[in-house]
Amino acid sequence: MAGLTTKTNKVGTIGAFPFPVIKASMDAYEKAAKAMIEAGVDVIMTTANQVGIGSIQAWKEAGVKAVGFVADQYAIAPGTVVGSVLFYTPQFFTAIVDDYLKGNLQPQVKTYGWKEKFSAI
Repeated sequence: MAGLTTKTNKVGTIGAFPFPVIKASMDAYEKAAKAMIEAGVDVIMTTANQVGIGSIQAWKEAGVKAVGFVADQYAIAPGTVVGSVLFYTPQFFTAIVDDYLKGNLQPQVKTYGWKEKFSAI
């Protein structure tokens, strides 16, 4: 979506930082966003859940397009949010709790996707 929306061929993304340095990470978001906008980025995606809400407002004020993350974030700033990456998180939680209840929960990495029908549609 970002590639199809950009007019400058410059896009950016911001990811979350580990806790407990919340204030420091919030300062980093602000500085990173300003630096990207000053560099001419015209589409940004924030991959940090709720942080994206504030970021989208900042992108709107700066005239930058945004890609939402985890949920449909179009309503936050219609005309600014060009689309959203959707995660169907309730299905992930249900699968993990189901494994736990069946005694199958193991310390391992599991990958879920279209094949397992973990989609929002």
